[in-house]
Amino acid sequence: MGKYSKYADDELMEMAEYDYGAEEELYSRGYAQDSGRWITETEMSFALGKIILEIALVIALLLGTHFLVAYSIDFQLYVFIGFPITFLLMILGKGTSKFFNILFWIGCWALATRCFPLVFELIEDADYVEYFNAGPGLWEWIKYGFIYAAYAAIIPYLVMKIITFIVAAFMDKEEENSSAKAS
Repeated sequence: MGKYSKYADDELMEMAEYDYGAEEELYSRGYAQDSGRWITETEMSFALGKIILEIALVIALLLGTHFLVAYSIDFQLYVFIGFPITFLLMILGKGTSKFFNILFWIGCWALATRCFPLVFELIEDADYVEYFNAGPGLWEWIKYGFIYAAYAAIIPYLVMKIITFIVAAFMDKEEENSSAKAS
């Protein structure tokens, strides 16, 4: 038994800052140093497993974006009906209702998803469905997944903000005109 065996792990962690023997005892007890703090090997394996799971999730989401686009093509009638309905609801909310603006953002997102094959055809000069049915490589799937993710994060939000701003400004102007006529 070494002279450090009587100390608890927490005490050894404090002592390891200035005592090399305490550091060696922590290593023998199964601890590893990571960015200046001591962790057990099981914590390290969980951290590695978490990183691998996060990478797999990102890849799955990037591959899954193509299924969203495919469904938007299959259900385009509902997208083309839903967008004007959410637009009208947003107008009824005068562009200031958070609930109707969120519904309108969902409608913008659905329409942008449906229009992504057009953007793809401009980039690749090939039909979206035929291109992915032909079986491109994994990196092509991931590349266009990234492009779709950036597109879907930016375009619907900007469209929603611009249109709701215009509607809110128009409705405010209309209210000012109606109040001026009333007086």
